[in-house]
Amino acid sequence: MTETEFRHENLVIVGSGPVGMVAGLCLKPYFRKITLLERQCKEDFLSKNGYSFPILFPPASEAVLKQAGVWDDLIVDNCEYTGLTVYKTIMGKEYQFKSDMEPALRSHWRSNLVRALHKVLDRTEGMDIVWECNLQDIDFDKNECHEEKSGVLPFDMLIGADGMYSRTRRMLAKAHDMYKEEQITLEHIRAWRAFNLPATDGIRKKYGEFKHSQHISFEFHKDNEEFHDIRIGHVMTYMDKPKPSFNVIVTCNEAMPFDLFKKLNKNFFSFSGMTDEEMDECMDNGISGKFEHVHTPTFTYKNVVLLGDSAHGFLSEGDALSVGIASVGSFYRKFAAASSVPEALKTYDEKTGTSLRLYSKWARDRANAEYRSELGLFAVGEKLGIVSKHPSMFGGIYSDTFDVDTCMHLYYADRKRLFRVINATGVAFAVLCAVIVWLAVS
Repeated sequence: MTETEFRHENLVIVGSGPVGMVAGLCLKPYFRKITLLERQCKEDFLSKNGYSFPILFPPASEAVLKQAGVWDDLIVDNCEYTGLTVYKTIMGKEYQFKSDMEPALRSHWRSNLVRALHKVLDRTEGMDIVWECNLQDIDFDKNECHEEKSGVLPFDMLIGADGMYSRTRRMLAKAHDMYKEEQITLEHIRAWRAFNLPATDGIRKKYGEFKHSQHISFEFHKDNEEFHDIRIGHVMTYMDKPKPSFNVIVTCNEAMPFDLFKKLNKNFFSFSGMTDEEMDECMDNGISGKFEHVHTPTFTYKNVVLLGDSAHGFLSEGDALSVGIASVGSFYRKFAAASSVPEALKTYDEKTGTSLRLYSKWARDRANAEYRSELGLFAVGEKLGIVSKHPSMFGGIYSDTFDVDTCMHLYYADRKRLFRVINATGVAFAVLCAVIVWLAVS
């Protein structure tokens, strides 16, 4: 595209994580200059050390990554994700429940995706990352943002892709003239800690059956002598590329003392063959945080739009980043078809935004275990051809038919249809019983 063909001058993206970089690469043909504002220093941002989350690339996000031009760089040393194993301890005995992924999905560590995206961005003319940034203010009327080092940055459009604790979202909440500030909030769900363990023989024997396998285990310790009512859940991921790696995310009571946390995990991973000192070092080098849920009645205001976790962050079960990347694809298509920035943002918020807010609501119910009673009903309904696959059972984002604009509308329509059939069946059964009783006494 030549210089005269650019529709717009400046795009500012707050946050240069995967969603921010993917958005910039997809939208580059429409802007003369794209500036990404990143709060971290470059060394920390591209570090190969420390903890990294595993991510999957279902068809919807794979298509967007190809659009961004990063797929060929990314698939080097990727793994195939073939399924999930859930371990549950029931009355002192451990049971396994497996769900297979067919066909297998591509997967990688988040840090590899970040480095692959940065590599492509670095060689793309007209795109720059400003490191160690501090966004101070957004003037929504003048289309300017103020950054501590760069000063005033004019924009034709600004994207807030700065994650769960988005400063862009907080500024939008204060400025929006249709919504009260408290309507755009964060809700705390639960605490988590994460750490890496070496892929020892013991770990590979238990969890290394596939190139990429994921395992979930839930435990409940009642009236522990050190801490009452301990609820602890492990999400463990093994990948054999680019080298055998094993990482652990643990959800736990927020007030649990770290010494007790380490004691419980040493016991849990006793099969690993590691010494207590080695386990201590791994957990000491881990990270911790909180799972939060973002409530936003809108993703847009004037020429500013929120994408990814800043708009619809939720407690992920492997799907949050994939949904964020898929949303970038939807935004790109609406932006390309629109005649102006406000038109693109309005269309995106009304169509994609509505569906994503439903997805986020469903994810909140999932985090609070409010939907689990319907899993069996959906499984039966799917076999009878009444409903499609439940989003949590490798349906939804993992399906090759996933459409971010319609996915949750279909789920809620299926849910309504299923319970209508159940209610009708219940009524028919009650009528049949009444007839049988009437015939018996006649």
